[in-house]
Amino acid sequence: MKHNKIEFSPLHGLASLGAGGLSVSFFVWLMFLTPHPDSPVPTYESLALAKSSSGGGWIPLVVAMVAILAVAHYGLLIWWLRQGRQLPQEIRTTLFVGEAHIFKMIAPLVLAMSVNAGFVVGLVFVPGLWSVKELLFPFALLAFVILFATATSRWLAQQALLKSNRLSYQSKGLIELLATFAFAMITVGFSASAAMSDTAWVHTTGVALSLAGAAMTIWAAIRVLIDRGPSLKVHPIAATATGSLLMGVPILTVLGIAIYRVMMASKHHFDVALGQGVITATLGILFLAQILIFLVATPVLMRAGGWRTLVCEQPQGASFSLICPGVGLFVLGMFLVSNGLAPLGWLTGSSTTIAYSALGFVQAATLALFAYFLVNAMPGKHRNNRHSRATHPVANSH
Repeated sequence: MKHNKIEFSPLHGLASLGAGGLSVSFFVWLMFLTPHPDSPVPTYESLALAKSSSGGGWIPLVVAMVAILAVAHYGLLIWWLRQGRQLPQEIRTTLFVGEAHIFKMIAPLVLAMSVNAGFVVGLVFVPGLWSVKELLFPFALLAFVILFATATSRWLAQQALLKSNRLSYQSKGLIELLATFAFAMITVGFSASAAMSDTAWVHTTGVALSLAGAAMTIWAAIRVLIDRGPSLKVHPIAATATGSLLMGVPILTVLGIAIYRVMMASKHHFDVALGQGVITATLGILFLAQILIFLVATPVLMRAGGWRTLVCEQPQGASFSLICPGVGLFVLGMFLVSNGLAPLGWLTGSSTTIAYSALGFVQAATLALFAYFLVNAMPGKHRNNRHSRATHPVANSH
């Protein structure tokens, strides 16, 4: 029986992305289950008060998970960047050749997550951060503008290659949604300043940039669906690319949070009349769309051998594409329950507890899968070569 080692891939950057998403997912518990009357999000000070109150014994555990996963996120990010630079030049030059050009979108995607996760870490662990937020939001906007420009230039380059017929993503599923995911992650970053800054030019700029980012996200998604939709019916999907079929789930989550924040900005900063029914309907439609994606994509993933290949037989960088769908479903579900259904009285008491418990199960299962991949899907690990096939979800074309 032969064995081989897992090779480094740009898709290993999704490990850092998954850790960052999981860190934020634990922060969501703090946001919806602890009081923070003086700010729209929990802070170091509000959490200190909540810990000292009766029933706050669970908070230190959740705070610890935020910290552990944030450290994992930044550690994996640094490792990923260094690993790419340390590869021999002849290998490094092939990482983004041909169809793998789309992997250039992973860097702005992961770095945008880093900025968003940094905001969460600061809120939880830095005393007095909320009092200086107006000094920080302009720098956050600048960081996201740079990432937006980078992502746009790389996406346009990839589109140019597509138009010149130099690329073909047949059998690669919806891997091109990496660009859409990057734009959505940057958009949710813009929306934080839009919703939470009290400085007029900052929140106005945040709203404008959020709308521009959302437009780019939707346009990039439409391009992928137009270009790849017909081929999905004709060409069988490679097992290693099946995780891309679920990428719409986290995209809808970050885009949904951005839309929610822009609605809150419109309501509080610009006096736009916005009923609770509109908020609930928006979150509900997006959540149902996520469920639909799972219902449609999961059978395809299983039939194509995606779970068997990415989880059981050949864990690899592409395996981490299975983490963000679980994180995305949990986070948007929490928004729907807490900011959508509960305010209308559609969930109360035990029904709310059941909903939170179901979402907690999704989070726990996703965390367990992430830990499994850290052990089995990282470069240098040995795996059984008995079922060896192409372990790269995008085969290079020259």
